[in-house]
Amino acid sequence: MSWKKNNLPAGVMNARRRLNSVPIRTRLTVCYTVSAFVMLAIISAILNGILVRGLEADERRLVLDKAKMFETALRVHGDHMPILHNEAVVEGGGYWDEQHYVVYSRVLDENGDVIVETPGMFSVLPESVFPPPAEITADNGPGIVHYRRTENGRPYFLTAALAYSGGAAGLPRVIQVAMDETGERVMIANFGRMTLAALFLGTLLFALLGRYIVRRCLQPIEDLARSAERITANNVTSRVDPDPSRWPDELSTVADSFYRMLHRLDQSYKWCSQCTQNIAHELRNPINCLMGEAEVALSRERTPEEYREVLESSLEEYTRLSRMIKEFLFIARADDPHNAVTRQRLDVCKELAPVLDFINVQAQELGITITCSGEAHIAADPVLFRRAISNLLSNALAHTSEGGHISITAGLSEDENAVEISVSDTGCGIASKDIPHVLDRFYQSDSSYSRASGGSGLGLAIVKSIMTLHGGSVELGSTEGEGTTVTLRFPLAGNCETCSQAETVGLEHCDGAAGSVTS
Repeated sequence: MSWKKNNLPAGVMNARRRLNSVPIRTRLTVCYTVSAFVMLAIISAILNGILVRGLEADERRLVLDKAKMFETALRVHGDHMPILHNEAVVEGGGYWDEQHYVVYSRVLDENGDVIVETPGMFSVLPESVFPPPAEITADNGPGIVHYRRTENGRPYFLTAALAYSGGAAGLPRVIQVAMDETGERVMIANFGRMTLAALFLGTLLFALLGRYIVRRCLQPIEDLARSAERITANNVTSRVDPDPSRWPDELSTVADSFYRMLHRLDQSYKWCSQCTQNIAHELRNPINCLMGEAEVALSRERTPEEYREVLESSLEEYTRLSRMIKEFLFIARADDPHNAVTRQRLDVCKELAPVLDFINVQAQELGITITCSGEAHIAADPVLFRRAISNLLSNALAHTSEGGHISITAGLSEDENAVEISVSDTGCGIASKDIPHVLDRFYQSDSSYSRASGGSGLGLAIVKSIMTLHGGSVELGSTEGEGTTVTLRFPLAGNCETCSQAETVGLEHCDGAAGSVTS
């Protein structure tokens, strides 16, 4: 397609650009007006054709009927002059100026001499104008009536018929009948002018009406545009009426998408503002501690041992700051939609072994037992997978009292469309009001003691980001005072070769055993 566009003539490309620069309102109005003009023109042409053909048929029938009257009079009465004179003179000819119907009649004998004719007929319609005579039968009918213009330019319908005076054995007679069609042509011309005027007036009316209709139909789009212009970093709301009945079907999807976009922008802005405040708050505490310790240490001369204690205490804060910054960077990079992970086919039990070896040391010191059961294979990045499990286990250890139990189970989901890995503990649980928010970044419940233990509220958020990168999900269930269960749902592993062909995520893998994570 692009090759064809690039090879179009420059004139065509310029014409397209000019057309695309024309407002949609103008284009729709022009299309509507042109359509109305074509429709009215077709209707006018049809009506004009019906009128012309109807008048011509009536006039042909009138001329033929006049010829039949002469044929009947000759056949029944012969050359009876009073009757022929009445038909040709009394009931024919023009009696006043601009008479609408003017009928001329003439009867010729076998020698071509005139027996009777309408006064003044010879000057306007000589005998040579008429076609050869034809017998009037039921088959020919109006077909023997012809349309001709005389030398003076006037149009006539005329015919010539053969008749016999006194019956079939009588002498032959030629009947010539003509009707001046000037009046009908004038009427048709007037009708055409009136139709043309009505056509242009109707087109103008349709153009005005079309512009009004288009303006009304495009009003919602203009409202959206004005609403978009009012959007700023501090005002992400819309004053456009979101009522679906107000929108046409063609624009309802656009309007709905626009409102959902505004909602996402509003949520994103609020999240960014809250995230900035949380980061500042999390960084302020260790920096204040470092500053306080430094000020105390510098307030007077200290012994080398005292300076060493200050440095050791500061090193703990530096480590906490470094871990926190790594977590910030990991989440920020995980949010990039262009990042992907190098997935490998992993045996869950084998991948959990080194994590459990490390966590069991802490668990034994706290008097907590950890068990692992089930078998499963997943397609995942091994380092990210171990980090997610490590965060969940660290979080469980932080909230399980001595003598508690932590269990890890792996297997297929009930619908067999995913692999589920669950980490359950018998700890303090999570309050029902906190459950919807524990996966949010920096969120820590009021009853949590993790702040005192160095938690930043990013552990479960990191787990959620890791699962998002793998196309999976995190489900959390908890009962206050009884324990918490966190379930990771991974898509089925599929073919290992296919998994290994994925792009590598642009993330710096942190240590598998991250600090404790709070809920």
